[in-house]
Formats: sequence, structure tokens, C-alpha cells
Amino acid sequence: MATGRDRCSGKGTEPAPLAGGGRRFAGIQAVRRAAGLVPGERQRIRFELEGGPEVEDFVRASLSVGPAYMAVQEHGLDGVEGALRRDFTPLWDEAVGLRIGIVIEYLVATRPA
Repeated sequence: MATGRDRCSGKGTEPAPLAGGGRRFAGIQAVRRAAGLVPGERQRIRFELEGGPEVEDFVRASLSVGPAYMAVQEHGLDGVEGALRRDFTPLWDEAVGLRIGIVIEYLVATRPA
């Protein structure tokens, strides 16, 4: 089983692209151009979330956040619950609970004076 640390290393996986037809940051770039902002360098933060309750608790918690609404609208509640359960189950470790590698990618833009 891959550990959270393995999942955070980025080996073999990349974060899913944001909206924009598969072009990473396409939506952000459109907003940037419209506002006249100059983008800074893209940054990436990686960390691990460990511990917590059972897999089912993480499934319910994940369904309670905003992005889940769109997924449920598109794939139905049963489909989203099943996908979350399928993805979370291999990350379960009896010693620490659920172990998830998280990647946050962002950029900071400035407005020229």
C-alpha cells in the first residue's frame, strides 16, 4: 500500500487540472488578464493529513464541502459516495487511521502601479 508520503512525493501522479478544458490555470489566467494582474511564480505546498475516524466518516465529511455539490449533481450521490469510499479505503492504516497526501497549488498576482 502506498503511504501518504509516497502520494505526496508526486511520483507517478500530478494534481488534476483546474477548469479550462484541461489547460492548467486557464480560468485563473482569464481572470488575471481581465483584471490587469501580473502573475507571480506558481507555488506548490505538499503535506499529509493523518488520523481521524473511520473511512465512512471521511466520506460523509467530504460530501459536506462545496465541491462535492457539483460532483453529486453530475454523478449522483451513490456514485460520489462510492468513488470516495473506493479512493479512501486503500489509504486506511490501522495504526493512524486515514492517511492522505495533499497538494495545494497556487500563484499570487500583483497589479502594476
